[in-house]
Amino acid sequence: MTDRAGGLPAPGGAPAWHGAWPSPPPQPPISSTIPARAASRWCGTVVVAAIIGAVVLGGGIADGAIAAPSAGEVAVSGPIYLTAAPGWTVSASAGDVQDGIALEHAGALVIVQVVSTGYSGDDAQLLGESEQGLEAGVGHIWFGEGRTVELGGRHASEATFTALLSDTGGTGVLDGELVCLVIRSGGGSYAVLLQVGVPQGELGSVTTDVDAMAGSVGLRG
Repeated sequence: MTDRAGGLPAPGGAPAWHGAWPSPPPQPPISSTIPARAASRWCGTVVVAAIIGAVVLGGGIADGAIAAPSAGEVAVSGPIYLTAAPGWTVSASAGDVQDGIALEHAGALVIVQVVSTGYSGDDAQLLGESEQGLEAGVGHIWFGEGRTVELGGRHASEATFTALLSDTGGTGVLDGELVCLVIRSGGGSYAVLLQVGVPQGELGSVTTDVDAMAGSVGLRG
């Protein structure tokens, strides 16, 4: 189990960050027609985890040196949109996010994606599949206990995590959170995944904003 604010400690303590991460790799498209339990549908999720590590641990986010207007209401993918919390802006550091959008604020990065349309499962199932995808692609990752919450009048499932990420540029520890929602309306069903990444020990500073943004996710039109 984990403290929501602090994540889980890496065995032996957190290593220091050394070097710089390479530029984030391009992401493959996420198919909306792949069955919900097919392992290949989560390849994009693993790539996004690498991007979050590269941007957050590599210092790709300016730490609030210049105040920028909040992004406000932004399109995620198709009819899905959300409202950015105050101070959060659209991130150019993460590159193009397939079927989604990246937002940043004060050293934190949130990537929001529509990972499936026509999704038949619920938010708890989506969380389990997301965790499995990350475990398969990130060698050292520890999850806190999943929980069901109500955000914006809609059920969602959340879990914190701590990941030890290594690349040719160095090794570092990332704290993060997964927030999963399934939006259904008019016969449509959209699986929406929020992935949060912050330097170790700083997750508590963004959880209120993340919950507010997840609660704002909805359908336009």
